[in-house]
Amino acid sequence: MRRIYLAILLMGGCLPMPAQTAQAVPPAKTDKPAITRQMLEQRLAELKAGKEQAVANVNAFEGAIQECSHWLDLLEPQKPKAEPKPASNPAIEGAGKKEE
Repeated sequence: MRRIYLAILLMGGCLPMPAQTAQAVPPAKTDKPAITRQMLEQRLAELKAGKEQAVANVNAFEGAIQECSHWLDLLEPQKPKAEPKPASNPAIEGAGKKEE
């Protein structure tokens, strides 16, 4: 049985040995909570500032992409627009001609 536990432990598992029973240690009691209102408000302010910076970065990237696209459009050779040909209709084309 110990070989199985040893093999599992070596493969990355974490099973305790049957003879060893782990006892949970209760956390130390303190009057002060681990997370205070002030800590949460400070973290919220940091997150909001980070969000504003991220939005500003996205806007800057969008502007740079738009500018590059604009300059690329100007650099491409302008293709002359072909004159549209009138629609050909054999019945109309033959109407003005005399049959020989």
